[in-house]
Amino acid sequence: MKRKVLTAAGICIGILIFTEGTRYFVQNQKCQKQLFAMDTYMEFTAYGKNSERAVDAAIEEVQKLDAMLSAENSKSEVYALNEQGNLQATDDLAELILRGKEIYQETDGLFDDTIYPVMKLWGFPTGNYHVPTAAEVQKKLALVDGNKVEIQTRDSDEKGRDSKEKAKFVTLGADQQIDFGGIAKGYTGQKLAELFQEYGVSSALVSLGGNIQAIGTKPDGSSWKVGIRDPKGGQQDYIGVLSVENQP
Repeated sequence: MKRKVLTAAGICIGILIFTEGTRYFVQNQKCQKQLFAMDTYMEFTAYGKNSERAVDAAIEEVQKLDAMLSAENSKSEVYALNEQGNLQATDDLAELILRGKEIYQETDGLFDDTIYPVMKLWGFPTGNYHVPTAAEVQKKLALVDGNKVEIQTRDSDEKGRDSKEKAKFVTLGADQQIDFGGIAKGYTGQKLAELFQEYGVSSALVSLGGNIQAIGTKPDGSSWKVGIRDPKGGQQDYIGVLSVENQP
C-alpha cells in the first residue's frame, strides 16, 4: 500500500513538473525576425505561444503602412494625395493627418508635415542633394502651413460602397505636399503594440530604427533595457540605458 502511495505521489510530481515545464517553455518561446522598411532596419522580438504568428503579422502590417505612407512610392496613398491635392483617405491616413494637425497645434507650427516641398528642394528624399538659394528656400517655405490641410467627413464616393457610408476626405492647400517621416514610425509602433495584444502576446520589443516600442516586460517580469547611443561615439558607445515597460 505504501509503495502504491509513493508511486502515485511520484506520478503527480512528475505531471506537475512536466506541466510547469511546458508552461515555462511556452511562455519563453521566442521569435525574432528582422526587416528593412521605412528606410531603416527593424527588429521584432516576441515571446509566448503565438509569438511567431504575431511577429509575422507585425511585419505584414509594417509593409502595408510603408507602401501606403511612402511619399516616393508612386503607388502609395500619400503619393496620390500629393499629386492630386485631395483624396478619400483610408483610416490610417486619416488618423495620421489628424495627429499631424494636433502636433502642429501643440508645437505652434514647429512640427509641420507639409514640409515635403522643402525636403525635395534640398534633395533629402532621393539622396540627390542640392544646396538651394535663399530665394528658392523662401519660395518653398511659403507652401508650408499645416493649417491649410483639411479633413472632412462626408458620404463615400467609392464604387461598391453604401452611399450613406461616411468617409474621410483630405484636401491640401495649393501646391502643398506632405511627408509623415516625423511621426510614421511612432504611429506604426503603437499599431504593432495593439496587434501583439490581439495575438495574446504580453512580452515583446520592437525596434523601428531609432524608435522602440516595448510591450509588457521580459518573460521573467523584469524591465526591458534600451541603450541610448552616443551620437558622437561609435556603434557600441552608449550614454545611458533606460528601463522600460509598456512604453513607446
